Amino acid sequence: MNNFQFLDSYFENSWKHVVSSITDPKSFDDGYAIFKFAQALVDHPAAVKLATSNVLKEFAEDNVVYIELRSTPRDCAAKMTKKEYIESIVQSIKGQSDIKARLLVSIDRRKSIEEANENVKLAIELRNKYPEVIVGVDL
Repeated sequence: MNNFQFLDSYFENSWKHVVSSITDPKSFDDGYAIFKFAQALVDHPAAVKLATSNVLKEFAEDNVVYIELRSTPRDCAAKMTKKEYIESIVQSIKGQSDIKARLLVSIDRRKSIEEANENVKLAIELRNKYPEVIVGVDL
């Protein structure tokens, strides 16, 4: 089984939409299709750490000295809680020294007010735990 066959079975043809959206976009939203695909791959703490580390490494290689990452807490049933998601990003930031990185916990305004409140409470909790990394909330 090649990689595309694996992805085809794993993502139930969703990658085909991503590829076509990137190579032949039909709307502004098609440009964002890659993010849904990436989220499907980054669904557990180790993957979040790896993705964060790679992002930080790429920016450091471009001689960036300071970056504020923004990320919306997300959970993946039976794989990762929102808290584990944010803590994975924090651990990646703390585990490197190539770039000064900080984190803003984002609120997805398309979601409910209850979810926004949950994310703000989580941001406050983790800001108290990691004040050197979490610097605020992004609306």
